[in-house]
Amino acid sequence: MSSYEALAAVSRTLDNLLKDRMNVMANSVRQTVDVTFAPPDSASSDVIAGEVRVNLYLYRVTENAHLKNQEIPGTGSRGAYGLPPLSLDLHYLMTASGPGDPIHAGDSDISSQIVLGEAMRVLHDFPIVTGSLSHIAGSQEGEIGDPILDAELEDAFEQIKISLEPFSLDDLSKIWSVFPETPFRRCVGYHVSVIQIQSALPRGISRPVGDGEGDEARGGRRVVSIPLGRPWITALRIIRHGDATQRERTAPYARVGDTLVLHGRNLGRRGTKIRISDLPAVDPTETSDDRLTFLLSETTLPGVEVGPVSLRVVQTVDFSVEGEDPRLRDALDSNSIVFMPVPRVDSAERNSTTDIVTITGNRLLAGELESIALVGGVTVRAVDYTSAAEAQITFHLSDPDEELTGNGVWVRVGAAQSIDACRLEVTA
Repeated sequence: MSSYEALAAVSRTLDNLLKDRMNVMANSVRQTVDVTFAPPDSASSDVIAGEVRVNLYLYRVTENAHLKNQEIPGTGSRGAYGLPPLSLDLHYLMTASGPGDPIHAGDSDISSQIVLGEAMRVLHDFPIVTGSLSHIAGSQEGEIGDPILDAELEDAFEQIKISLEPFSLDDLSKIWSVFPETPFRRCVGYHVSVIQIQSALPRGISRPVGDGEGDEARGGRRVVSIPLGRPWITALRIIRHGDATQRERTAPYARVGDTLVLHGRNLGRRGTKIRISDLPAVDPTETSDDRLTFLLSETTLPGVEVGPVSLRVVQTVDFSVEGEDPRLRDALDSNSIVFMPVPRVDSAERNSTTDIVTITGNRLLAGELESIALVGGVTVRAVDYTSAAEAQITFHLSDPDEELTGNGVWVRVGAAQSIDACRLEVTA
């Protein structure tokens, strides 16, 4: 970080850069470049005939809005506050004169244009001045190998960045109107950023938090921090009801009675619950950090029609402090994952006397959604049911003579179809 000398240090850096890198030739001889920092009126009045000169006038200094309240990374204590550095942008007006250029001689300024172009070339070639940039031509400002960057800026966090600043005709008129006795000369503007000046005021440091006893009571209560890791679901698996192998299936279709298995991370925290859609959260049946299990029952799906539903893990955190009653809040939510509740068919029987087919199961109806029974190649719609409830539906077959015994039976509600391998049986 730099001191109050930062502005002058930038000018000295530009002085070093231009004198070392400009290559102005006259009669096959490299000319010495003089760099000044005077106002344009005084700079024009003392030009010596035949002198190669570049004048950089610092006509404006503005505060950098992007870094206005930002502390320099890695500096200061974490308990310090209130004194970020002063971040500035510098605006220069550059004019030039060249060998054989009588400053007041009408339009004979071609050599000045050459000097100006060479100076612009140097600032274009080196838009960022770093500590690694060194002198390649020995001069009174520095020996070969010495750094171009001024010593005041060596430890600065921000680098010196140079860019051409466009001027409109109106801008130029306003600038040169300040110097009414000075004839207008060709000029260009340059923007240099960012310069940071460290405050000289002492930093304030927050006092330690007290423990509520004696003089330290004025510091307030202790702050208790709790490390939290957001729960995350990476996979959903289904264990079918009655499956002795406890195989975890990847197809996201679940029936009432099936077990949902969630794989992920940070799942085993105390206070972990599972929330389906916007229903009240319920406790899992088994819990570990990377695996949760949850039994899907009617009580966990009240009012939810057959169709895709979302599921997520929620975790409660106790925000109370020592001596207070627990204050539990749902503080951490996992990502959501979707599964499809589908009807469950437990049995399908056909009465040999009445030819009535009775299908029992679960969620065989759902609100206004269309319900269809599929028996082999026969489709029976809900309007043809003789009785219908969520747990049982009955209907007559349209062709009682058709032999359907042993055929598969499914029930479709909306877009969800049962997945049970149920066969039609005949009863007396």
